[in-house]
Amino acid sequence: MGTCVLVGFGVGITLLIPWAMLPDIIELDELETGKRREAIFYGIFVMIQKIAFAVALLMSTISLGWANYITPTDDNLTPQQPDSVILTLRLFMSFLPIAFTLLTFICMLFYPITKEKHEEIKKMLEEKKQKAKIAERF
Repeated sequence: MGTCVLVGFGVGITLLIPWAMLPDIIELDELETGKRREAIFYGIFVMIQKIAFAVALLMSTISLGWANYITPTDDNLTPQQPDSVILTLRLFMSFLPIAFTLLTFICMLFYPITKEKHEEIKKMLEEKKQKAKIAERF
């Protein structure tokens, strides 16, 4: 049970943080371009996410094939898998996610939008909106 909770936090963080960062990036883009392009950003984000899931599925399927995975049949629904399959599954469920998560954390060290920078962006956007409202009156 404790392991499930620990894994849940790890998975939750890696799935939620990118979605929390996306609005910050959209606001920075609005500040730089003057345009709100949420649909483009969310569309690209979801497309990249789907491609990543497809590549992960392809990699795991190919790896299990190389490990001599035995496909269940009607006669044998639970075939005894070789040790190489068990090792491959363990790698895909432990080492590879840890490695990719660490790589992600390293990339996050270079993320340019800090809390202070985000507050500055929001303030500048608000100032631009106020100036636009004043300009509309004249």
